[in-house]
Amino acid sequence: MSQREAEELRDVLIRNGFVRCDIAACNCGSWHARYGLRERFDEIKQMLSDAGHPLCNENGNLVSRALAALIEERDSLARSGQAASGSHQEARSDEQGEST
Repeated sequence: MSQREAEELRDVLIRNGFVRCDIAACNCGSWHARYGLRERFDEIKQMLSDAGHPLCNENGNLVSRALAALIEERDSLARSGQAASGSHQEARSDEQGEST
């Protein structure tokens, strides 16, 4: 492989988010996908947005506020689901009482 080919392949790796191993204990010299803080933060932002709680001015662009709103929404749905389930069970017991 020529020097030029090696440089082209190195550039392809770099453009696709790979970095040469620089871990002192390893120092294998191979290339590893770089999944760092930026990538994890982008995943969190996307998941919050998909759940209907994007980072925006309303929540100060803070993950903690968006997550708190999502948790509150979940808890509210759970409470309303339990209430609906409880009233459904009461209706069933009333029906059973009437049939006996």
